[in-house]
Amino acid sequence: MALHAYARTGATGQAHGGRHEPWRDPRDGLGRRWGSNVMQTWDEALRAVGLGRKSVVIAEYNARTDAPSAAAYPAGLLPNAFAYACAVFGRRLEGLAWFVDANGDGYWREEALADGVGRMAEADADFRRVWA
Repeated sequence: MALHAYARTGATGQAHGGRHEPWRDPRDGLGRRWGSNVMQTWDEALRAVGLGRKSVVIAEYNARTDAPSAAAYPAGLLPNAFAYACAVFGRRLEGLAWFVDANGDGYWREEALADGVGRMAEADADFRRVWA
């Protein structure tokens, strides 16, 4: 199963505990999970329809919910997101991919790890630490 999840760290990267956001429980006005914790919702939904044993890949992850990741990424977020995904999905987790590696089309400059714009250099360093 390929899933998407997005951090809710606010425009400055400090909302919901900043880098600890995956371990927090941000909710929207109706009480629905509204951040990295949506991984738990995905797991519950898969289990509810009999797919709880399927492998999972977080095919897209970033901090672009309230501002571009170049502004909203707090150092340490990605290692925490990976640890949280491992806690939720266990051995079923096959991988976690950042949204954009390199800005090939010119549109995702503030999301691309390799471009180092704003806080993306920190995100790239975290990515390399987790998957070294």
